[in-house]
Amino acid sequence: MLKSLFTPKWQSDEPTTRQRALAETSDPQIIATMADSDPLPALRDAALAKLADSASLKQLLEGATEPKKWLRIAFRLHVVEPQLETLVRRFKLLYRAWDRQTTFEILGGQSQSDLAYQLLLATEDNDLPYEIAISNLSIDVRLTVVENIKTLDSLLRVLKNSSHKPVIQACRVKVEAIRAEQKKRAQIHIEASNVLAEMRQLADNTIADTFYPSKFERLERHWKNLDLAALEVGVPGIATDTLTPNSNSAEMLDHADITEAFAQAREACQVKLAALQHAQTLEAEKQQRLAQQSEICQQFEQLLGTAQQPTLSQAQLQQLEVDLQDRISAWLSCIERQDPSTANSARSIDLQKNIENQLAHWRRYYRLDEPLIALFDEVPERRYGAQQEWLKKWRRLDSSIAWPTDQPQPTALSERRQQASAIETAHGDVQSEERKKATTVRQKIVLLQRHCQNRDLAAATKLADYLAPKIAATHEDFGAGLQRKYDTALTQLAEVRDWHLFAITPKKEQLCSAMEELCGDNLEALQRAAAIKDLQTQWQKLTASQAVDNDPLWERFNTARKIAYQPCQAHYDEQNRIQTANYQRREDLIVELSNLLDTVVSNSPSPTTEKNVEKKTAAASVTGTAVQTETETDTETDTDTDTDKDKERATETENPQNLRLSDAREAIDWKDLDQKLSKVQRDWQKSAPPSEKKRRKQQARFEANNGKLHQLLLRTKQQNLQLRHELVSSAEKLLEHESLEHAIREARTLQQQWKTIGITFYKADREQWQLFRRTIDQLFSRRDKAQNERTSGLREGADQLIELTQKIEQLCKLPDSCLKASRGEFQQLSQSWDTSIELPRDSAKKLLQRFDQSREKYRKHFAGLSKRLQRDAHVALIRGAQMLSNAEVDYLNGSDAPIDADVLEPLREAINTLECSAQSRLLLDTRLEQLSQSSSPQINQSGITQLQQLALENEILLGIESPKNCSQERMRLQLERLKKGLGSATKSSNHRAMVLESFVIWVTIGGIPEAIRQPLEERREKIFKAVGLQ
Repeated sequence: MLKSLFTPKWQSDEPTTRQRALAETSDPQIIATMADSDPLPALRDAALAKLADSASLKQLLEGATEPKKWLRIAFRLHVVEPQLETLVRRFKLLYRAWDRQTTFEILGGQSQSDLAYQLLLATEDNDLPYEIAISNLSIDVRLTVVENIKTLDSLLRVLKNSSHKPVIQACRVKVEAIRAEQKKRAQIHIEASNVLAEMRQLADNTIADTFYPSKFERLERHWKNLDLAALEVGVPGIATDTLTPNSNSAEMLDHADITEAFAQAREACQVKLAALQHAQTLEAEKQQRLAQQSEICQQFEQLLGTAQQPTLSQAQLQQLEVDLQDRISAWLSCIERQDPSTANSARSIDLQKNIENQLAHWRRYYRLDEPLIALFDEVPERRYGAQQEWLKKWRRLDSSIAWPTDQPQPTALSERRQQASAIETAHGDVQSEERKKATTVRQKIVLLQRHCQNRDLAAATKLADYLAPKIAATHEDFGAGLQRKYDTALTQLAEVRDWHLFAITPKKEQLCSAMEELCGDNLEALQRAAAIKDLQTQWQKLTASQAVDNDPLWERFNTARKIAYQPCQAHYDEQNRIQTANYQRREDLIVELSNLLDTVVSNSPSPTTEKNVEKKTAAASVTGTAVQTETETDTETDTDTDTDKDKERATETENPQNLRLSDAREAIDWKDLDQKLSKVQRDWQKSAPPSEKKRRKQQARFEANNGKLHQLLLRTKQQNLQLRHELVSSAEKLLEHESLEHAIREARTLQQQWKTIGITFYKADREQWQLFRRTIDQLFSRRDKAQNERTSGLREGADQLIELTQKIEQLCKLPDSCLKASRGEFQQLSQSWDTSIELPRDSAKKLLQRFDQSREKYRKHFAGLSKRLQRDAHVALIRGAQMLSNAEVDYLNGSDAPIDADVLEPLREAINTLECSAQSRLLLDTRLEQLSQSSSPQINQSGITQLQQLALENEILLGIESPKNCSQERMRLQLERLKKGLGSATKSSNHRAMVLESFVIWVTIGGIPEAIRQPLEERREKIFKAVGLQ
């Protein structure tokens, strides 16, 4: 009892207690002890799978001598801390003491581990490939070994003794490939022998054969195209036997012999060809040198043509000089080897001389190019001085260029000369203008002196201010003496100003006294205002040429004026308020009338009308605002503006291109417009008129708009009455129509048209309505009689549609297994309905709607078939994987003996009953095959690591939190993803496919203890739930 209390849980006799202790502990020492000495193999494997301390694993590895234990620990250590070379080196030291067959079986069970494959290679067993290929090791290992077998004998031996289908199939593929290669070698040897025989025959022929070179080239090309490397002895995968010699050849040569023989024959042919080619070369060289001399002369001509181009750039000039030297060097080199003809010699000398002359002109031009660019980048302003200075610079540069007149000018130079000519012409105009301005200024100075002599201070002051900037802007070439004459005139003006100031002071004092006396007079407001205005006018005349600032008499006069005007202000304010109110009331009515007219204008489709409506609306808004603050003068101005706008509107309204009543009638409620117009007219009569001056213009604007609207209403009523006459005539014609159905449709159209016709004259409208109604009633009476005869036929069509709908509804209820076969029947039923069949009016809509709904329901049900089948297959795959996992857990927790066939057979039958895809069934069968071939229960250490990595990768992809003990591994994977460029976000639409792809790998991994698989499955469920698979 006491022992059980003080004994640690991980040393308990109960396996479940030790299992929980293992899940809870994180002490590497405890985990290592359990991995080394726990009685239960499953718990030892689980502890080893959890142990992540490399030091503990190395310690366990040092103490392990049994192959099974040593390899388990080595695989785990390689997962925690990859050290492939060290483990392979230790394995080589221990392997010789172990049982060979046991070692191979353990290593073969680790098919997913790169370490297992390297350890297998480290055994260096002579018959290792064959033994692995025919053993019961992992399928992947066996297939890899078969892939590396190169000899035909070894493959045939494996094919004879192996009983596993994938291995047999792989061997057959390899054998067929090797035999195909042998056949290919035989064919290559036959072709090589034939080419060699033809080459030997060609070496014996005479050189006189016209086609000798072409035959030689054909044979040599054919020889090069042969894959002679396949004939070499020792090529991997190629046997040296089974080659059949050519029936036409006397011997069977190997690669070296046949290559040497062909080289000898080819050399003999080349000797004959060399002699022929030497003679041909000598003659060709002579003709080539003569042709080269003519070609160089042509190149000289091309260079001359290039040098004469007016668009030659500086870079092209430099290249032209280089090309010229190259051509001269080529000419000298050519005439050293072959004397030129007399014509080519003279031609070459003339061309070189002309080219040198032309290049000299271009060099001189481009030396001055930068100053030219700088000059023309600064085009002078249209001032005399600036243009004069610019033209001087241009003339100096143009004379320095000195381009020959008999040669084409450069394009840039020609353009610049044209620009300079334009500037020179403009300079002449400016010179003439400056001369005229100077003459005008002299005349104005004389006039200024005359004003000073006449003591006209106002005119003299104004003219002096005008002349000051004019004289400053006059150029010195034309303004000689102007400043001196102007200064003399200013002296005279100062004397006149002093005299004038002395003379007007008494008059200003008299006006001040008169304004002060007016302050005490008891005059009426209008008389007082007239007197104030008269005194103010006299003051303005006296001081027209004198500054008002700092004038005490002006301050006295202005103060008295303000006091005198105070009684007038109250009177004008009251009068202005009354007139403004009256004006505003009528202005509002004009605006309302204008808005009614704008409604008609704006509904016209003409773009011109739409623009004018916007203008008129803005004008009306401005008018309404201006009325509130206007003075008497402002009111007159605004009224004139409004009158102009009304004239524009009148033009638009009367112009049939801008306003079409037939179009406006469709968008305007003419009845409402008629009522509003009558109300505006009544309100206008009730409102009092403003002052007479404003009233006339305001009345004219009102009458203009009122007359236009009245005319439009009258015209609209007449047009509407005419339309009603036409509808009555059309209805009467329908009584004689042969097709009753067409007549009914036309009658309904006429009824709709009748409703759309607007206002008209009341009495005439009632008369037309009675005629129209009587005609339409006669027509519909005929229709009712005909409809009674059609009722029976409509019922039959309804019954047919109901029957088709019911059959389609029955197809919607079929299970998924039968649904795919019903597609043809649905198409036939869906196309059986004739849309031309008439249905009862009261039920047609419901019947057709039910028919369309049944078809749509079937289409949706059929469209979801693949998705449902995929979902069911996915669920079946999960169930199959769970059944295999449960069987593996029971197997791992049992004895060390192979799994019993009594357990495998029910499991295989259960998996076969699952409805899943062929790929899913293949995955389950492969995993079941691995379980059935296992000789003893082993925990798949690499599978545990792979499952953990798959879970971490998907959790990182979907942003799901991982267990705390996986934080370091998750950080490592995230860093690797960043280094590989996988850290950027992926589309959420791809997440489901990526998770399903990883689940395929998940299903293939078995041999996982329940204590480890359970938390992994919980993480897998969270991942599936995140992408909608759970």
